Amino acid sequence: MLAPVIRYAEVLLNMAEAQARLNTPASLASSLALLNQVRNRSLANPATQAYTVATLNTPQTLVPAILVERRIEFLMEGRRWSDIHRLQNDDIAPINGIPAKLANAAPVAALYTLGTPYTGPYGVPALPYSDYKFIWPIPQIEMNTNPGLGQNPNW
Repeated sequence: MLAPVIRYAEVLLNMAEAQARLNTPASLASSLALLNQVRNRSLANPATQAYTVATLNTPQTLVPAILVERRIEFLMEGRRWSDIHRLQNDDIAPINGIPAKLANAAPVAALYTLGTPYTGPYGVPALPYSDYKFIWPIPQIEMNTNPGLGQNPNW
């Protein structure tokens, strides 16, 4: 039997995001401490590079910082898709669909900065949340097994 694998960093970042969304002074302090617990282990100089309450003191500043840290921490681990889905129409850090991305390109180094939109010729365009492709098709084997299932619209 397989058990789900969840890293300790994900537990800490999930707790940090939940605490930030509570929006009380104690929960914001706890959220910042949890975020720094994940971030500081990989910094060259945590004493000067750690996040501080001076820069992250509201849910509107703290939640996006946690989401950026999630993107860095879980790079290539398959966590981004679930974050994109759950943040659609979010009240603090909304995402509209799937952001544009690079594909088979050799862009300038500045485009590798997190959050930089890409509009060049080698990109995959953004996919808005309202697009039918945002919901994947039901696999044919599932439809063969259950003929009354039906397919998602436009597939």
